[in-house]
Amino acid sequence: MIPALFLVSYPEIARLVDAKPVILPMHIFENFLFDVKLLESELSEKSKLLILCSPSNPIGSVYARKLLEEIAQIVERHPGF
Repeated sequence: MIPALFLVSYPEIARLVDAKPVILPMHIFENFLFDVKLLESELSEKSKLLILCSPSNPIGSVYARKLLEEIAQIVERHPGF
């Protein structure tokens, strides 16, 4: 799973290991941070990796501690992730 906007190499890195990149859309009105509800809705038994850069590269958005904790709680509920 790759939050958009992202470096062009991220999806290609996933493809190199035969993974299907799933892009999580982000919007300027959310400071280019993704919605945790969207993350949870996109997770499946096939989900294995979330690329999360903070500060975000190339945008520069910074994930607040509270948002990172929410992401961690979601990931903990999905043992294969």
